[in-house]
Amino acid sequence: MNVNLPIKISTLILISIVLGKHGFSQVANNRVIPLGTQECVIKYHRQTNAVATFIALHEDENTCVQAYAALPDSINFNLLELHQNNKRLLTYTLDKQQYRFDPNRIFSLTGIFMTLRENNRSLPAGLPNAITAFADSLTSIIFSDTGRHAVIAIHNNTEGNYSIRTYINAAATELLHISATQDSDDFFIVTDSTDYAFLKALDENVVLQGYGAEDDGSLSLYCKLNDISYINIEAQHGHMQKQRQMMMVVYRMLLGKE
Repeated sequence: MNVNLPIKISTLILISIVLGKHGFSQVANNRVIPLGTQECVIKYHRQTNAVATFIALHEDENTCVQAYAALPDSINFNLLELHQNNKRLLTYTLDKQQYRFDPNRIFSLTGIFMTLRENNRSLPAGLPNAITAFADSLTSIIFSDTGRHAVIAIHNNTEGNYSIRTYINAAATELLHISATQDSDDFFIVTDSTDYAFLKALDENVVLQGYGAEDDGSLSLYCKLNDISYINIEAQHGHMQKQRQMMMVVYRMLLGKE
């Protein structure tokens, strides 16, 4: 993924006022990555004694951020959010033309080409390389913070669009547990078999991602192929209390590994 293109990351220190956890008034270490003549702001909220960092790649998935803000004071995670236009897709502007892409489809060159072709009528010759440079910058930020900890993505879905049942007989699936009592739209994706066993024992919906998945450029597949522990806490829009409870489960799981 390393492409040597002239792209700068600016670091801004400013006060972010966010309602929720601890009153959530704190100093945020924000970083800015150019996207042509536009930019993407990486908002980073740091908590004292955090066990890991949540990564929110889609700006329109708000329930997961609300769940984070509603966590008890005793449960501490950092939060890294992408911000640009309050939409799922990010926009790269070149010569006054806008090109859209999914930030969770940029962690491989194949995924970059797929998301650009799906969301744009035409592609300038240098655009895939520019998105690759953005992906390298974002990846560097993510892994400089997560370090030895698991990469933990937080996402939301819509009713009937995406659920644990998506993984029945799927190439991406190594192991699958579907709870008889949990909403199928609320589930975990993990790459570590011990995490799978822990969550299955709690009767949570959970899939252990395998190596057979199509290269879609997702962060989960990137982590799987690079032997990086990955957890996705996925819940339906509006299921804030359930996603909050799922975050607390992950906190207990990670503490057990200390």
